[in-house]
Amino acid sequence: MWKTAFRHICEIPPWGIGFGSWRIYLPQLLKSVVFHHPHNSILEQYVELGIPGIFLFLSIMLFTPMRALFLYLKRKSILPLSFRYQLEFALLLWAYGLINGLVNDSLSGAKFEWISLGMMY
Repeated sequence: MWKTAFRHICEIPPWGIGFGSWRIYLPQLLKSVVFHHPHNSILEQYVELGIPGIFLFLSIMLFTPMRALFLYLKRKSILPLSFRYQLEFALLLWAYGLINGLVNDSLSGAKFEWISLGMMY
């Protein structure tokens, strides 16, 4: 699936091919199997939503954790213990989700990413 996405990366318009329609570029052999996305968060956003989608995805996925990390490091001594634990847990969950979503989305890593972003916020 990754090969297919990379092979067609130059054919994709800058605005993407549309949400949920990446299966257009799948070979006939893979169309019989149910694949809803390329199992790579960044590739999925680029193929389906293009440059605006990848920019928005990366800004959300990187800005919120960076702000949470800065808050944690700057105010660590005055934050209540429960908030510190929540931020630590959310940052670890985000890191797991991001790595899992980039390599192989077998355990629905994207769910971990979005849940942890909500916890950080």
